[in-house]
Amino acid sequence: MLKYMKHVALDIIGAASYGYATGVLRKQDTPLAVALETIVSQVSNDTIRVPLPTALRAYLPRLEWYLLADTRLFDRNVKHLRKVAYEVLYMRKEALGVLTDEDRIHIKDAGLRIDRERVGNFAMGIDDVLSMMLQDAAMLDPDDPDKLDDEWILAQIMVLFWAGHESTATSMTWLIYEMCRNPDVQSRLRSELLAVGLDCDVRTLLDLPYLNGVVHESLRLHSTSGQSIRHAFADDVIPLSKPVNGMHAIPIREGQEICFNHPSMNCREDVWGKDAEQFKPERWINLPDAAKDDTMPGWEGVANFGSGNRQCVGAGFAVMEIKEVLLRLLTHFEFTLPDDPDERDIEGWNRMLTKPFVKKEGKHAMPRLPVKIIPLRAPSNN
Repeated sequence: MLKYMKHVALDIIGAASYGYATGVLRKQDTPLAVALETIVSQVSNDTIRVPLPTALRAYLPRLEWYLLADTRLFDRNVKHLRKVAYEVLYMRKEALGVLTDEDRIHIKDAGLRIDRERVGNFAMGIDDVLSMMLQDAAMLDPDDPDKLDDEWILAQIMVLFWAGHESTATSMTWLIYEMCRNPDVQSRLRSELLAVGLDCDVRTLLDLPYLNGVVHESLRLHSTSGQSIRHAFADDVIPLSKPVNGMHAIPIREGQEICFNHPSMNCREDVWGKDAEQFKPERWINLPDAAKDDTMPGWEGVANFGSGNRQCVGAGFAVMEIKEVLLRLLTHFEFTLPDDPDERDIEGWNRMLTKPFVKKEGKHAMPRLPVKIIPLRAPSNN
């Protein structure tokens, strides 16, 4: 299930952010999908570095590249991702009429492919991330220090391709797991979704109470990032709502790093009660008083997206995406765990993100979630 969710999320982030059809959901193992999967796998398993002495690495930075085949593979995949990002950028610049002669020379020299049919589908008024960045860059003086240059925009395209699909796909996979484990919840949610139909507007979908409860409860119990780390730029004091070991505040020194554990913050019994580790979407419809407190950390009561100035900018988009995908899936299919008891035994292990693994296969296997998918009768849009 995880693999397909990655393809769904990659298609969505490509279309919504750049108007770019990745095609991975239909073709599955496209070069872009393979490159991203390999990069994520290598970073997760820390197989892209050779344990060379720091001094040796400083004087011979390319030595580890020659010593380790995985490093060369990582380098090739990053270059492929960068090539795709360039093609996305140049196609949009061509559509907006801001492609320069220098850009055209680079397209020819780098052997980039500009899909003219896709360019023709773009319009100046298109409202996505890439158009907003390019329009902002076009309006500013070339010497303005705040002007977004192509390298900066290119970096954002690459980051969003990676970060914009991996964590959302993992969250959707954990949610399907909870649907399998709680068929009564799945059935009730399906009824709510069928009542509004596939053509419901975004606001209606976002306001569905049980859908909102299901999504938030899954996020609360399955934080994919696991933790947040903050670096103190100055001495400070963190006040405590309740004394810990006789301390009413924690002194923080400049340069210290503070780690926040998401599962611990999301499953506090003083907020959610003794059943804090149980999956109960209803708790979000009738929130306990402690959960309504303005001092609750994170985004809408969950720590997954961080908080404050460093909060994930894509939190709202990710939740909307999850709800849209659920609308399509649960109105067409029923999800259950497989018959094999070994394949039903799932644990979460952190490999950059906390992903589902079949326990019997061990944490060094590929993360996956085996699921039985049963087609339903096509729903009516009326």
